[in-house]
Amino acid sequence: MNSIVGGAGISMFQDAFNAAESFGNRNPEDIKKAGEEIEGYFVHALLKEMRRTVPESSLFPKSHADRVFQDMFDEQIAQNIARAGGVGIAKAFERLY
Repeated sequence: MNSIVGGAGISMFQDAFNAAESFGNRNPEDIKKAGEEIEGYFVHALLKEMRRTVPESSLFPKSHADRVFQDMFDEQIAQNIARAGGVGIAKAFERLY
């Protein structure tokens, strides 16, 4: 069974959770930033998986550079979505910590 995020994605989530747990003074701004980062990782993984479901055109095949650009673009879109309120993961994270 495939997961939405691969091994590297899970590692990033774990790193973010560990960083949040190590906040000594639990600064609300740091917690908010950590929540947005976690949400950004999740949304990026979601966008990446959604793109994999779209068939590639044989008329205009994608080069390696196209794929790299698309991944970078998706990462920026994910960060913007997370900063704008996203899907609610960051808010839930803030309530946890």
